[in-house]
Amino acid sequence: MTAASAEHLQRRFVNLYAARLKELQHTPYSQVDIRELERHAERYLEALLASLEGDRQPLERFVKLTLLTRAQAGFRAWHILQALDAGRDFFKILTYISEQLAQLDDALHWAMIKFSQLYEEVQTERGLAKMVESLTLALEAKESYTSSHSQSVQRIGEKIAKLLGVHIGLAGLFHDVGKIYIPAPLPLLPHRLSHRPHGGLPLPAPPRAAGRAWLSHRRNQPPDRS
Repeated sequence: MTAASAEHLQRRFVNLYAARLKELQHTPYSQVDIRELERHAERYLEALLASLEGDRQPLERFVKLTLLTRAQAGFRAWHILQALDAGRDFFKILTYISEQLAQLDDALHWAMIKFSQLYEEVQTERGLAKMVESLTLALEAKESYTSSHSQSVQRIGEKIAKLLGVHIGLAGLFHDVGKIYIPAPLPLLPHRLSHRPHGGLPLPAPPRAAGRAWLSHRRNQPPDRS
């Protein structure tokens, strides 16, 4: 398969999967902006592509972040499970050999089990703290120069919150976790970003499947204000 073909198929997966999420009536997904659903689909795709190479850590991070962010927005467990399973209909778009299709199906099954386990864990404050801390550690492993930053913000935030008479929970630990999805070179740039993708830097192509460069390019485009 050529790089152009892979790019076309991956773009088609993102578009179709986002549209399917939008069609999930009786769930909050039907009320989410389509552009946000497309970003969600891109991250799901990245995690799936990693699983084809035997790396399920991105898929586990995707499940954790989805659980934390969607649950906070009022999604129920069955809403998220239904959304995960909705991608199954489009797996054939991403594969051209039966072995890969079976791998993706196994990855989905694993993700749904992992979600169910994590959902039970976060029903307790200790379980929720454990999940947030694991994501924080993953972020710090990616960007060593910010090591202990989230813990410091949590401690400072708790002191300020105490003076104000409010409770911030785990907000300090969780405040930077979205940076997991930012391409590694960007936070380390010694200058401001230009209007060009990646600040105009000639970054290497992602090491996984051919055609994934368009995902990184899309993520760094300015939002549509029309």
